[in-house]
Amino acid sequence: MPGGSEKLDRARTALTSLVPGQYPVTGSDVDWSGRLFAEDFSTATRAVLGVTFVTAIASAGITAAASVLDRRRTYGLLRLAGTPLRVLDAARRKETLIPVTVLAGGSVLTGLFAAAPLTLLGGASTLDTAGVALLGVCFGLGVAGLLGASALSSPLLRSVTGQTGSRPE
Repeated sequence: MPGGSEKLDRARTALTSLVPGQYPVTGSDVDWSGRLFAEDFSTATRAVLGVTFVTAIASAGITAAASVLDRRRTYGLLRLAGTPLRVLDAARRKETLIPVTVLAGGSVLTGLFAAAPLTLLGGASTLDTAGVALLGVCFGLGVAGLLGASALSSPLLRSVTGQTGSRPE
């Protein structure tokens, strides 16, 4: 409205008294609330993605190490029988990473489906490339972290299988 904020305030006061319970808003008022929602949604998304991937990485590392320790006798006997260490290590990696991959993929797809009403499918005029980039970066860092956490149990496997001889456990 031309005339500055004083005239805008007078117009709001006059319009508010016409229809009780209804408040006049301008385009900038609507945009402000939309921007605030977008910022809050983006912050919440980053926090959830970060906590989720940190939890998944810690879980994958603990699961891989626990699996090696739980099966140390079996791994040791397989190694004594002539199974190459790389075969045992590949089996250990698959045992840890396949379930995490299925869960991570399912989680991303579920998140995309749940967010669909707020995105292009819900009537938005453009696709938020920054959001897609954020998802890609978080997913890439999460996968790298999971691979790293799984790889950390490789020395443990080497140590467990290096102790030759049958041991009563």
